[in-house]
Amino acid sequence: MAYNYLELVNDLNRRVNETELDSSNFIGATGYYNTAKDAINSSIRLLNQETFQWPFNFIEHEEDLTPGTMRYDNQ
Repeated sequence: MAYNYLELVNDLNRRVNETELDSSNFIGATGYYNTAKDAINSSIRLLNQETFQWPFNFIEHEEDLTPGTMRYDNQ
């Protein structure tokens, strides 16, 4: 099952018997809910650091960069 960030945080909230968040109150969440969001982010970063071979962690691509250019087209 694919999760997005909100669903992962709400899964954690259900496990500790806290109220689930929705898209309207997710950004401004404070206290415990902010800690829950930080915990999910930390877990995702740890998984990405531990498993470098997953294809979504890196893309081999060369591109010549130009000073002053803020954005480049995705290729």
